[in-house]
Order: sequence, then C-alpha cells, then structure tokens
Amino acid sequence: MDERSTGWNEYGRFVLEELKKLNQSQERANDKILELRDSIDNKLNTALASIRDDLNSLQSKVAHFEPNKVVQLQVEVENLKTQYKDQEDRIRKTEISSSAFYGKWAIISTIGAILLSAIIGLIFKEAKAEKAPHYTAEVSSTEKP
Repeated sequence: MDERSTGWNEYGRFVLEELKKLNQSQERANDKILELRDSIDNKLNTALASIRDDLNSLQSKVAHFEPNKVVQLQVEVENLKTQYKDQEDRIRKTEISSSAFYGKWAIISTIGAILLSAIIGLIFKEAKAEKAPHYTAEVSSTEKP
C-alpha cells in the first residue's frame, strides 16, 4: 500500500503541527516561569538586603549597650509594670466606689424629692386654709344699686 492512499502522510503533518504548537506553548510557559523566578529572586534579594541592614543596625545598637544597662532597663520595665498594675487597681476601686456612691445618691435624691414635694404640698394646704376665712364678705341687704 502506498502512504498517499492510506492518509498517513497527511496525518503525520497534522501530528507534527500539533507537536509544534505544544512545543511553542511549552516554551512560552517556561519563559513565564523564568520571568516569575527572576521576579521572586529580585524580591527575595531586596528583602534579604533589607533584613541584613536591619540586623546590622540592631547589632551596632546592641554593641553599645552595657550589660548593667540592660539589667537596669529590665528592672525599670518591671517597676513600670508594677506601677501600671497599681494604677489599674486604684482605677478599679475608684470605679466601684463611684458606682456605689451613685446608687446611694440616687436613693437619697429620690427620698429627698418625695419629702420636698410632701412639705411643699403641706405648705400650700396650710396657706389655703389660712386665706379662706378672710375672704368671705357679708352682703348687706340695704344697699341696692
């Protein structure tokens, strides 16, 4: 049989074209991967350089510290923590006492308002009772208009 009659020649060209397309897409993917890798490498190198600079800066600062100063700083920090805790306790106690005072004040003011209104009511009642007899007038029958 002849290759032309079976169609293998045409099929072979089709397969070859598909392989070329796959090869091109593989090369594009490899190029993108290389670009991404270079980008990541640049970012990592920049980050590492920044970290190295920070470490060098910290090392130079730490080198200037004396061990006694570090201990003193730790003691000061502990003292500040204790003072902060004491302040928190004082604030908490003040809040508790102010809320208790507020409750007592509310009760006293309520009772005071009731007593004050009762006293004012009695004053008005007495004032009306005293004024009522004085305003009665006698009408004389001899006077006619």
